Amino acid sequence: MAHKRPERPDYDRTMIYGLEAVAAYMRYAPGTVRRWKRHHGFPLFKMPVGVWATSTELIDRWLMSRDEPEPQRMDKEQ
Repeated sequence: MAHKRPERPDYDRTMIYGLEAVAAYMRYAPGTVRRWKRHHGFPLFKMPVGVWATSTELIDRWLMSRDEPEPQRMDKEQ
């Protein structure tokens, strides 16, 4: 008899693991997400195992807290 996997708790359903997955969720390149983290406080955290992670809830809060609808590109001179 095969064992069924238990359902994940609701909070796991909102987590996004990996820089590429976060970038895909945001529909921007990974480099853009890294720049947002450095310059705009994007909620991206490195877990102890070395994987970048965030949640859709934190992203939504970050987007709502910004005056601009989307972060603007930084000039190369800055």
